[in-house]
Amino acid sequence: MKKPAPNQAVERLYLKHKGPRALARAADVSPGTAQKWVNGRTKPLDESRARIAEKLKIEAHLWDLAPLAGPEAEASDLPPLEPIDLAAPGAHRELILDLLRRAMAARERVRADPRSSQAAILKAEDDERKAVLAWAKVNGDFAPDEANKILRSTQWRRIRAAASKALLPWPDALAAFKGALCELGDVV
Repeated sequence: MKKPAPNQAVERLYLKHKGPRALARAADVSPGTAQKWVNGRTKPLDESRARIAEKLKIEAHLWDLAPLAGPEAEASDLPPLEPIDLAAPGAHRELILDLLRRAMAARERVRADPRSSQAAILKAEDDERKAVLAWAKVNGDFAPDEANKILRSTQWRRIRAAASKALLPWPDALAAFKGALCELGDVV
């Protein structure tokens, strides 16, 4: 994971999935100099900023602006995670709920930033989806293995076949039954 960017120019560099080498090539400087810029120890001179703006489309004034703490930064608008005693009852639920809140806040922050790339938006949405899935598993709302075992079982196939056969005289009821099975993920 990258360390937090020292300014908005480096954030933009990260969003473009570029690093110090690309920055060095664009500015026509040594990789060591570019590394110092990325680490925030120094900033490029106006001449280098102009070359970077031309080649990487990173505006010169962004080197002087504080980072936004966007999707590539580690900072968050939420308070830091408090230590949780995982042996305590409900601790996993607390932890996952906090991660879900953070993922939702990150997605909102990325979507609200007009400079966010499509890749950054998709990553934030994927992170939120993973957190929702983890929350559902902890709550017992999601158990794909158990559901798949039931749907693949011989006994379930017999019940499904018998119910379908019994509903043949009523096409509307049969269609509703098959629709319900499809919603459950059962292939009819």
